[in-house]
Amino acid sequence: MDVVAALSLTIVLAAALLLVASGFAKIRGPLPTARALYAADLPAGFVVVRMLGVLEGVVGAAAFTSLAGGVDSDTAVIPLGALAALYMGFAAFLAFVMLSGRSSGSCGCAGSTDLPPSWLHVCANALVVATTGIVYLEYAEREVPALIDGGVLSPALRGALVALSAYLTYLAFLRSAGARSFSHATSRR
Repeated sequence: MDVVAALSLTIVLAAALLLVASGFAKIRGPLPTARALYAADLPAGFVVVRMLGVLEGVVGAAAFTSLAGGVDSDTAVIPLGALAALYMGFAAFLAFVMLSGRSSGSCGCAGSTDLPPSWLHVCANALVVATTGIVYLEYAEREVPALIDGGVLSPALRGALVALSAYLTYLAFLRSAGARSFSHATSRR
């Protein structure tokens, strides 16, 4: 496994875990996501949001276990495809919100933590889709296209993957108790 494939695998595993956490947050507290969907004129009931949360949790857990367990490409294709489809849907939703100006102030993906929609968020979701493809190609033991593996875009892709990894770490920090205690400590000053 080369460096790009290993970094891609790490990002996809982190994205799968983030999807599980996001799904749990939607089940536990559907209001922020319901507000975001309502602002975008989409079905926004708590039942819809909780079903989305269950779907995210199942897909994230399936993708993580299929990759962490070293499952062959025939069985990994379904959870990887579902993971890519969800992140593609998130990117499309965020792009729609950004272009239409229909934002509730939060995208709803981080539970009770407000995370405003941004183009960086759109790009991060799109990069998860791309890295999921790289991981699938590695698991399927197919050749990664020359454009990605050692081609002209290789340094740019590696930089983008590192940036995405940093962004996913930031999102994980927002989900943690450390972010809440950090914000309380800085607001007291």
